[in-house]
Amino acid sequence: MRNQRQSQSNGSIDLFSYDESKGKTSDIVEHEAQQAQPSHNGQRQKRNWYHIVLGALPAGQSIKALNESFNESEDTLPSERLQPTSGKIIAATIILNEWGLYVPDTLAIASFAWGLGNMLSTGDASLLPDWRAKQTFINSEIEDILTQIETGEPPHPLSWSDLIETSYILRDKLKIPKELWLGVQCAIVVERERPPPGDLLCSLYLNDLETAAATLNRAPTAFAEYMGIKKPRDPWNALKDRSRISNLLYPGMFPLARWPGPGLHPLNVLQQAAVNNICYNLSREGLEAVNGPPGTGKTFLLRDIVAHVMLSRAEHLAMIKDPNMGIGQINLLDFAIVVASSNNAAVENVSLELPIRSKSLDESIWLERGLRRVVS
Repeated sequence: MRNQRQSQSNGSIDLFSYDESKGKTSDIVEHEAQQAQPSHNGQRQKRNWYHIVLGALPAGQSIKALNESFNESEDTLPSERLQPTSGKIIAATIILNEWGLYVPDTLAIASFAWGLGNMLSTGDASLLPDWRAKQTFINSEIEDILTQIETGEPPHPLSWSDLIETSYILRDKLKIPKELWLGVQCAIVVERERPPPGDLLCSLYLNDLETAAATLNRAPTAFAEYMGIKKPRDPWNALKDRSRISNLLYPGMFPLARWPGPGLHPLNVLQQAAVNNICYNLSREGLEAVNGPPGTGKTFLLRDIVAHVMLSRAEHLAMIKDPNMGIGQINLLDFAIVVASSNNAAVENVSLELPIRSKSLDESIWLERGLRRVVS
């Protein structure tokens, strides 16, 4: 299989090699001329894994057809909704091992491909939420074909003709028009010790969105406010209403704890107002947003909120009359903090720096309290 180059009706099939450790892609001929050497020093030898694009869609034609199924055209769409019209959209991928056998659970089918087929065949957008149930059914059928379960025979290496036939079966199950389907066109050879994971062609948030949609009627306050179901109780403009800012800076509004950062610098006025407002209004429920350009101290003020939560937890622990009886009815999970972001760097600004003494705590704190030997 590795030395084949076949020309099909949907275009030529090419085979490429990719070495993850070198970050280099080369033609399969070069790859075959440089076979992996035996392992040394007990290290596992790299193996070849074949990343097969089982089907793709021309981006421009597909998006145009999808818009037309919603009775929309590029001329009527606002600029922020215009999509790229060049390139291809991957519809499905699989992984084969070095013997050409399908690696279980690596079939990935794009939800876009199913949604496109559904809209072009039925025009009924109300069926789109059925994707999760349909996905399980389609995946099972295609995997049965790839593993030859229906034949009752032992699995055999998949040939190009097997892959192309499977690609067309998948196209029909997704109800994609023939003119929009690009069958198997390439295989990428990946050199690594273990099989690569299957592609993520669907949104990571589908399950969360389904759960959110199903619980809208009983949504917690923070989520209800985020979705606009529950309106802000008393909206006001912090840039114009200076009296409200003054109220937030009333001494009784200050939390009892501060984060002893390097230099022991206090927060500026707006930072402190934001911290006071959060600690006061979100003691039980709710949602608060802090906006500002990069470098204005949004992440920095989170440290004072962490200090407030830690002190609140300590106060509740101090309420235990007899430590030998355990924590009683106190739920320590009420003081958990989740740092989440779609940007890993934003999370690491908090999660990685807080535990580092030199970056998060003033040196004088450790010297005066004699805690250097504890965390060093």
